Amino acid sequence: MDTKIDKKQVADLYHSGMNMRQIGEVLGVSQSAICKFMIEYNINGRPSGAKASGDKRVKLDKEQVASMYESGMTQKKIGKALGVSNACISKFMKKHDIKARSPGHPSGCRVKLDKQEIASLYESGKSSLEISKMFAVDPFTIRKFMRENSIKLRKDRKKKDYPEN
Repeated sequence: MDTKIDKKQVADLYHSGMNMRQIGEVLGVSQSAICKFMIEYNINGRPSGAKASGDKRVKLDKEQVASMYESGMTQKKIGKALGVSNACISKFMKKHDIKARSPGHPSGCRVKLDKQEIASLYESGKSSLEISKMFAVDPFTIRKFMRENSIKLRKDRKKKDYPEN
């Protein structure tokens, strides 16, 4: 890409109210290129929602983003809370070496599931949905774990074990 992006121009356009997609269109580059550029050159994002009053700028802080992410917030929710896109949060996290969570677990912690414990809970009458809530994992993760570990599923599985999406 031969397009030269000017820091002052991007900052002026952004702070005048344009979003990253609009700036990208004006400069002939993608929204993600603008986001990456803003992170690289520390152009602070605008607050959104209730925080949008006044002309206050939000500076992304590594510890704050890491803490929000570790508490279980998604990149999308962090972005919304801080007034930037989830793509910006993703790139910020990569740049600052904030490790992504493993898929399938809402808090991102890799939960070590124990075959005997899961089997015992299931055999005592707990549903896979109830077990998933105990370990804060997706119900499908529990059922997959059970299949992979030869824990026989009951034939009378309850409909509540299969939440509607």
